[in-house]
Amino acid sequence: LDADTLTHIIVLAQEHRDYVRQHTHYPVDDSFFHPEDGSIWTAKSMDRNPATGEYLMFASYGSSAHTFTANKPKKENTFLPTTGSLKKAVFKDHDDCNVFFQQSTNTWVDMQIMFELYSAVGLNASKVKKYCDNVSNDTRRVVSVRTSSDGTNWTQDWGCADAHQKDEHCSTFNTAAMVTPCDCPDDPPDLEFYRIRAFTLGASGRVAGHALDYVPSPHAVVYSPGYGRQPLWYCSEGCCHGPHSYEEWWIGPSSGNVANMSEWRRSYKDTHAVSHDIWLMAQPVTTTTQHVWVDSGKVRIPSTRCCCTKRMCAYACTTY
Repeated sequence: LDADTLTHIIVLAQEHRDYVRQHTHYPVDDSFFHPEDGSIWTAKSMDRNPATGEYLMFASYGSSAHTFTANKPKKENTFLPTTGSLKKAVFKDHDDCNVFFQQSTNTWVDMQIMFELYSAVGLNASKVKKYCDNVSNDTRRVVSVRTSSDGTNWTQDWGCADAHQKDEHCSTFNTAAMVTPCDCPDDPPDLEFYRIRAFTLGASGRVAGHALDYVPSPHAVVYSPGYGRQPLWYCSEGCCHGPHSYEEWWIGPSSGNVANMSEWRRSYKDTHAVSHDIWLMAQPVTTTTQHVWVDSGKVRIPSTRCCCTKRMCAYACTTY
């Protein structure tokens, strides 16, 4: 592997750590990092402009999204907040931001997880979720998109039809700019999309993604001490934040533009992208012959030239 690719793999591996305090020149007092409301800094996603070597990283703090940049980072203290301050966010939304650099338009794209009201699509919220969920039982996580030319100034969620989006809660929706469960027998009625990582399939220009499926879980699970995604100092008796289901392969728009939300296809709903309890936290690094994933804190190199599953690989390889 060349030096730039190795650097990219190392940076992705470091994404699993708490970047924000370690990689900035903006130290602040402990009360800011450990507030009484339980907010914590969490690195969310990152991508690179291959032409310039610039990285853009998203990190969340409560419902505030922050972006950081670095150019070919090879040491600590190189990621700097794009707003000039840790206390100034780029926008307020749900904390799952999924960044992708769209080379064809020289644009940063955030495949943003947003909240959709069941009532807005004609579903009876009281009959959908059988178990409690930390985003409330009248709402589900779906995928929309934001775009930016500089990584600092972003559009609002394209799936939010409100005149001005204030945070993660919208009252009207543009479903053409969202990927949602099908609301049909092919999907569990309470399915949600927790995270998605879009990536380019080698030199083909085609795009694919792996999305993390999620469903609420029984009370006996989420209220068990020591279980759950939230730290115990935040919620000692569970947060109604159940386990994730599995990683699912998605096929992107034929144009290669990930922002064309209506053209994303979920052709492999029953195919697990990776083994049980393995999470693909980032998109792969693409070499001339392989896709290299960093997952669950480790580096994995699939033996196939394209992707991990035979059905997905058979489709993807035809685009080379």
